[in-house]
Amino acid sequence: MIGALFALASAAAFGLNTAIVRRGVRWAPPYYLIIFSLTAAVPVFVVLAFITGQGQRAGELAASDYGLLAFAGVLNFIGGRYSNFMAIQAIGANLTAPLRTFSTLISAVLGFTVLHEEVTELRLLGLALIITAPLLAFSRPSQMKMELKNGTKLKLVEGFSFSGVAAVSYGFANFLLGYVLAGTSMSILGAAVAHAAAATVMLATLAIPRNQRGIADLGINSLYVFLLVSVTMISAQVLRFAAFERAPVSVVAAL
Repeated sequence: MIGALFALASAAAFGLNTAIVRRGVRWAPPYYLIIFSLTAAVPVFVVLAFITGQGQRAGELAASDYGLLAFAGVLNFIGGRYSNFMAIQAIGANLTAPLRTFSTLISAVLGFTVLHEEVTELRLLGLALIITAPLLAFSRPSQMKMELKNGTKLKLVEGFSFSGVAAVSYGFANFLLGYVLAGTSMSILGAAVAHAAAATVMLATLAIPRNQRGIADLGINSLYVFLLVSVTMISAQVLRFAAFERAPVSVVAAL
């Protein structure tokens, strides 16, 4: 029960984060949003890991566990998060919602088949409702008209392509996090490892001159966006990793 509550709270924080990103990409490109929020999150999770005593228990996880957590971090924050930001920039948050739900289906199938999580009629009904609801709510021509009225220049191929990549990346990342963290009481340490791995990869890309030049184009509004995105993302991730530790992947991913 507590795992489901953590998942719901995480979903609410992610919803707020998505709304901020939707407006924020006008002033801060997705690439810099990811780099800033990931870099800001790493020291926060490291400190939290030691405050909670999980840092002192680091030896309880195997080397393979750390490898899977690092891979999950790269999948989640670069394959998933970055692609999602790009999709939002291309077609808006509302139109990306239907495709993002497929990550839930992927996570649930992996949970049922690989992790042998319990399959119940109620759980299947919940998954069906969660997947179909965004399709009914947002996959309508009127929704596209609304995005156009809001000043969004839709790039459908780019947007749907990035949404598809995000869904697959999120789905497999959810599975890996649940596989490693379930029952370990090491969610914060796991979050620190995942964030550090993704931040390292993204920071390495700053070696590209073009990416360095883009920093000079960021204004004061970008700093406000960076701060808001980072706070909401870190809050959501704390709750999300805690949920994977306490509840099945199929339940957490769905909620």
